[in-house]
Amino acid sequence: MKKIITIIACAILMVGCYDKTTKVSDPNTVLVTLDGGEITKGDVYSVMSHLDPYPAVVALNLAQKYIFDKEIGLTDAVTSAADAAKAKFIAAAGTDLQKALDDAGYKTIEDYYNQVCVTKAQKDILVVAYLTNTFESIVATYKPVKARVIEIKDATKAAAALAEIKNGADFTTVAKKYTSTDYPGASTIYYSESDLPTEVLKALTDATLPTLSDVIVSADTGFWYIAQISVTDADKMKDEIITQFKDNSTFINKALLGFYEEYKFRIYDKTIYDMMSKNYADYIFN
Repeated sequence: MKKIITIIACAILMVGCYDKTTKVSDPNTVLVTLDGGEITKGDVYSVMSHLDPYPAVVALNLAQKYIFDKEIGLTDAVTSAADAAKAKFIAAAGTDLQKALDDAGYKTIEDYYNQVCVTKAQKDILVVAYLTNTFESIVATYKPVKARVIEIKDATKAAAALAEIKNGADFTTVAKKYTSTDYPGASTIYYSESDLPTEVLKALTDATLPTLSDVIVSADTGFWYIAQISVTDADKMKDEIITQFKDNSTFINKALLGFYEEYKFRIYDKTIYDMMSKNYADYIFN
C-alpha cells in the first residue's frame, strides 16, 4: 500500500498542465511476482490512478500532511499526544506487534508513529483551534443539543413508554425496555446534520429549552420516537461539542479548506483532476 501511495504522490506533485496524464518514470520496476508472472509499478499505477476517487483522496491527504507540518509542526503537545497514541497501539497489539502493523499497512512502529500518531495529533490541534475560534458561527449553523432518543417500532408501546417517563420512570430504563438497538437512549450531542429521521431532528434543533417530546412519528422509517432534550445552551457543553466535532469530516474539511487555498493546492494530472472536480469540487482553486 505504501508503494502505491508513493507512486500516486509522484504523479500528483509533477508540474504540468491540466490536460496532461502522468506516467510513472520507472513503470517496469517489479513490485510483485506470482506464479512466474510480474506486477510492475506501471501495472499498479494504471489500475490505481483510475479507481475513483482513491487518487483524489491520496492527493488531499498528502496536502493535508504538508499543511499540518507547516501550521502545527512537531510541538511538545503533538509529541505528547502522539506518544500516548503509540503506547495505546502497542498495548492493543499485545504480543504480535508486527502483525498489527502489517494489518494497518505499516512496516515499522516508527512508520506508524510518524504517519498516523503524529498526523492525528497535529490534526486535532488545528481543528480544535478552528472550532474554538468559530464556535459561535458553528453553533448558529448546526444547532447542537444534548438529548436522549429512543426508537420504538410499535405505536402502542411508544405511548406506554412516554407515559412511564412522564410518570417519573428513568429514561434509560424505559429505553432498555422499549427501544431498538439503534437508539438505546444514550445521552448524545445531536446537530443539524446528525443521522436521525427528519421529524426527530427538527424537534431537536428547534428546541430552545430542555424538554421531553411527545411521541414523534417518522415518515422516513415508519417508527415512533421519543426525545428527552437535556441541554440546549451550547456554551454549557462547549468542550464536549469541540471534542465530538474535531473528528467529524465536515469540520475537519472546514478547518483545512482555507489552508489548501492559501498554499495554492493544485492538481496537474488530468485523470486525478477530473476525479477531484467530481468528488471534491471545493478543493479546485483556479
